[in-house]
Amino acid sequence: MKILLLEDDEHLGGLILEHLSNSHKISWGKTFEEALALTQKTKFDLMLLDVNLPDGDGFSFLKELRGTTTKLRLYLSRPHRGPKMSKEGLR
Repeated sequence: MKILLLEDDEHLGGLILEHLSNSHKISWGKTFEEALALTQKTKFDLMLLDVNLPDGDGFSFLKELRGTTTKLRLYLSRPHRGPKMSKEGLR
């Protein structure tokens, strides 16, 4: 499975990479722009997205990709901010 990891936290990203890279091909973008560039090169089966990034957010990232992929599994990582923020990601 090809997985895109969008995570700016070095420690957390490293842990995810360590645990998943034995059985999956992981591409790690540490910024919105890096991850966007990775999607130009590879079609991913799963995306693990951090919602809070220095240069954007996971929701905007999804909006940017809208219409460029047909099927995608997705996980958004974020601090708990209540149902309003959760619903934002589903629009």
